[in-house]
Amino acid sequence: MIDNLSQDIRQALRVIRRSPLATAVSVLTLALGIGAVTMALGASGGTVRQMILRQGVALVAGGVFIGALAALALGRFLESMLYGVSPVDPLTYTGVIVVLAAVALLASWIPAARATRVQPVAALREE
Repeated sequence: MIDNLSQDIRQALRVIRRSPLATAVSVLTLALGIGAVTMALGASGGTVRQMILRQGVALVAGGVFIGALAALALGRFLESMLYGVSPVDPLTYTGVIVVLAAVALLASWIPAARATRVQPVAALREE
């Protein structure tokens, strides 16, 4: 199972690197489809929005955690290249984390908002 997961992750990274725009369109289409099916089954728009945002927040939290750990680890090696900033400057880390988290949450909000505006019957007919 772990082997399959690592193969899937490597394949996903290759696809994203080759065609990031196509990947973004696929993710948006998937979010719209999930939202349409969920709404067709009786969920409200708020529930669909909350479901999609929850998934986005989980990804953002994991990415921020892994990124912060990697930055802390690599900061020691890059210390000679840093000018006027220590490798563990809390203000810099906080600023970067806040900006990246805000952008990522906005990127999650847009498909969530679109998914709630889709007419479920029309979206199911297209699928």
